[in-house]
Amino acid sequence: MSLRKSFNDNHSIFRTVEDGFKDMSVLLLGDRLSEKSRQRFEAWLAANVVGTERLRAGFPSGWQVGDKSGSGANGAAGDIAIARPPNRAPILVAVYLVGSTRSTRDIDLAFAEIGKIIADTL
Repeated sequence: MSLRKSFNDNHSIFRTVEDGFKDMSVLLLGDRLSEKSRQRFEAWLAANVVGTERLRAGFPSGWQVGDKSGSGANGAAGDIAIARPPNRAPILVAVYLVGSTRSTRDIDLAFAEIGKIIADTL
């Protein structure tokens, strides 16, 4: 089963990782929204408490992070985030997986490790 089919079957907003990344880039970093609307949208993402054990858990505590995570059928899981390291440009991250048979905890740990790798290498 394809990632596209799994997420479409789960009524997700995003069809692919690229779609999610592009949407976040346009909405948070582009000029599609007013500055006030971009700030409001990012504040909503930062206030999100669902999925805090995923990408957000891997980023250093001094970074400002906003994200939206989700899970669905067929072992589907995803997280898309904007991370703002101090004194650096923002980083957008989109990670989806499908077909996993691992526990929710294992999936969360994998996402957190991806966040840590990103923070350590950029």
